[in-house]
Amino acid sequence: PSQRMKDVMVKVAVGDDVYDDDPTVKQVEATYAEYFGKEAGLYFPSGTQSNLCSVLTNCRQKGESILLGDKCHVYNYERGGMSAIGGVFPQVVPNLADGTLNMPVMLKSIPPPTEHIAQPRAVYLENSHGGCNGVAVSLEHVKEVKKVAKKHKLKMHLDGARLLNALAEQKIEPKVYV
Repeated sequence: PSQRMKDVMVKVAVGDDVYDDDPTVKQVEATYAEYFGKEAGLYFPSGTQSNLCSVLTNCRQKGESILLGDKCHVYNYERGGMSAIGGVFPQVVPNLADGTLNMPVMLKSIPPPTEHIAQPRAVYLENSHGGCNGVAVSLEHVKEVKKVAKKHKLKMHLDGARLLNALAEQKIEPKVYV
């Protein structure tokens, strides 16, 4: 951090977020909720923590699965948490060079409802896609995945660690994207 950043950290108002009395955390959550057009925001100190929380929220029973790309961050660098902590099975779909999921393979990866196969509960996307050289994944692809997810009653999660970069590249307003 720069000296200016350090100075701000020393002077910023703090509290205990456990008791919902940290004004800075409240401000950050409210600012981002407004920015993305959502009713509320939730601050996490790390992307790994936020991704794991989303996986555990969407896959509530051990043995459920999440559909994700073979080059995505949560699969290649965080999958231990998904499986070890949550008992969630990653169903891997190939990522294409443009960061999109191979849709025909994804569709074939959705099993029929049965107790003998790990049932997917969510689709995980990443934008911009670090495993695909930082490419900004198109809004059209996100909408296509969302349509499939809705049809199969799957939730969606976006690892948006670099989302603002992708939105700037594509000239998309945050409220439109999410």
